[in-house]
Amino acid sequence: MKAQTIKSVTETMKVGLAAMALWAAVGCSPQAQVERNIASDNDSAAIVNGDIVLDQDAISKSTVAIYLKYPDSTRVQNFCTGTIINDDTIVTAAHCMADVAQMFDLTVDQLLPRLRIGLGLGLVKSFDDKRTTWLELRAATVHPDYRIESDALENAEKGIAFHDIAIIRLAHKIPAPYKAAKMMATNERLIAGLKLTLAGYGVTRGAPFATPSNELRRTDVVVGKPALNPTQFQYDVIDGHSACSGDSGGPAYLIENGELTLVGVTSWGDNSCVKQGVYTSIPAMYAWIQQTIL
Repeated sequence: MKAQTIKSVTETMKVGLAAMALWAAVGCSPQAQVERNIASDNDSAAIVNGDIVLDQDAISKSTVAIYLKYPDSTRVQNFCTGTIINDDTIVTAAHCMADVAQMFDLTVDQLLPRLRIGLGLGLVKSFDDKRTTWLELRAATVHPDYRIESDALENAEKGIAFHDIAIIRLAHKIPAPYKAAKMMATNERLIAGLKLTLAGYGVTRGAPFATPSNELRRTDVVVGKPALNPTQFQYDVIDGHSACSGDSGGPAYLIENGELTLVGVTSWGDNSCVKQGVYTSIPAMYAWIQQTIL
């Protein structure tokens, strides 16, 4: 399918269908997956078998929703998740920026004016909804080695590095009580069996159901392969607990004594969200992140 403009998209599809350009079965082309999502009638926007995040939960203060604002309208659509890493910076997945921009036949810079960061536990559908605090984006940096090519996921599972990470800089500082999560700088603790907490605004069931969520959710998983490839780790889905479509770019936290440490960024998995999930490793990307936010 030929890439569509933002204008035509507003008339022909729900923008949330772009939510997980890469949350596809291994071997599928990321762009082809976007095209299949566009053709679907299901809303592809959460953590599967997870719990609702409450206001007093530390996760609620460091995890944000990424929205697309429809042109000439107050309508908005959540499509990805992100994590606050300092007072004006969000980390998310590269495919939340690059693949979505490509789908709309735009550059990332051209896409930015259409995007907003939403602060709030519940998802909303209107820019006028006062339950959400809106933040404008100033810039976004996609990792220079990120590739959209069709063999990228297949190579990632074979052990070739996949740089699915991006940094968003905001036009203004993030207001209290929201705050940055610290990042895991080295990989000594990223080992098989490590318990992590995933968070996101995505669907509560994978394909073909794609049941949308209306709020931020969380669930716990255990690291299976700490180095699936040089930049990513994998967890196995146990008892149905998983990230899924719309959680893209969201966090995998290590939680100790109520304190959050960001360990990973949601990248890809099987289309039904029942087998595996793969996260970009923050320790592997730590030097690049630090260099980018200077």
